[in-house]
Amino acid sequence: MNASSEREIVDFLGRERELAKAKALILFDRSGFVKLGSYAIPEEEADQIVSTFCRVASELKELEGSSAKGEGFLIGKLKDYLVYIASVSPNMCLLGVFPQDTNFLKLYQSMGVLSEVFKEKSQELEDLLKTRKTEFISESEKKAKPSKTAYLEPYKVDAILEELKNEIGPASELVFKLVAKDMGIDTRQMSKEQAYAFVNRLAEKIGSLERKQKFLKRTYGIIES
Repeated sequence: MNASSEREIVDFLGRERELAKAKALILFDRSGFVKLGSYAIPEEEADQIVSTFCRVASELKELEGSSAKGEGFLIGKLKDYLVYIASVSPNMCLLGVFPQDTNFLKLYQSMGVLSEVFKEKSQELEDLLKTRKTEFISESEKKAKPSKTAYLEPYKVDAILEELKNEIGPASELVFKLVAKDMGIDTRQMSKEQAYAFVNRLAEKIGSLERKQKFLKRTYGIIES
């Protein structure tokens, strides 16, 4: 998906937001690499709402995994808003923010239709996410020094653990070990490719979208340094 396609999505979200009388319509991925939206509220406030519902998005994905239909969505209240969230691809969600006095049925119907539109574009959305991640890795590689070993240096593994501690606190060492065991990874003999997959899985344990993004950017930098 190219820049013009992203612009088309933002324009489409803008038109749909006005039609639905929404305060914000946002497409985002759980790791924080993609966020496209239209807002009638300050973007900072919209970011806070996205961050708040990031954990919900991860849990929704897990629930969908056990669902025959895979059509999960949630509607809830936050501050003075009604918020609708639904998965529209394996890694991306659609978030709608509405005034609290919005008719519940109309909200459900309008967001249901919009969710289906983006589900039909799920492959394009996943391609966009992949492109964003690839671009970030590519930029990191430009600044990287040639690696002298086949495996990630021990000090880098320790640095990744420290970054996880900064985000989730005392449970980080246990989470670190359990994720490594689940993935079949020896953290002292971990290739660069394994390291990227490992930190991506660790990021799923972080509830805040903003903190997920910060963790991934810092750990990607550690891997490539």
